[in-house]
Amino acid sequence: FLSIIVAGTDPYAIKEEWLFLVAIVGAVMFRDIKNLTRVLDITAAGLIIMGVYGIWQHFVGIDLYHGVLLDRMSFGFRAIGNFSTHLTFSGLFAVVSVFLVPVAFAAPRRNRKLYYLLASQIGLACTLFNYSRSTIVALTVGVVILLLLIGVRHRKWVVMVLLLTVAAGT
Repeated sequence: FLSIIVAGTDPYAIKEEWLFLVAIVGAVMFRDIKNLTRVLDITAAGLIIMGVYGIWQHFVGIDLYHGVLLDRMSFGFRAIGNFSTHLTFSGLFAVVSVFLVPVAFAAPRRNRKLYYLLASQIGLACTLFNYSRSTIVALTVGVVILLLLIGVRHRKWVVMVLLLTVAAGT
């Protein structure tokens, strides 16, 4: 916000920084557990929808949203989803994918656990299909931190799920 004021840029440029507004909305909405559950469900659904589109982009190489061909990589194409750059796409998917793993283990019902794990796996696959080294390094650091914070009982399952994702992506 300060950079908009100091640089004298267009005040409507905030629409490009909408992701930072999520923290403000989340602080208000997460007071009730029902709202938190709805937000997590919608986040997972969005990750699945955009992840399927990103996986499709990886194999087909066409960005329907921007109307361009994607960069050819060693195996497939560099997926960008509906974002303007591949780093934004892979960065968001890496963060949300790692975030959904402990959410899945804390979910009360089996169906919801599988739903969150499916969303996480699709997001991790999209991160790998993006071929962004910096995001993969950040994802690795995030997983290490997650394994240090999560309970010992769930560590073997988290490691197994993440290893299956990496194996599927390579």
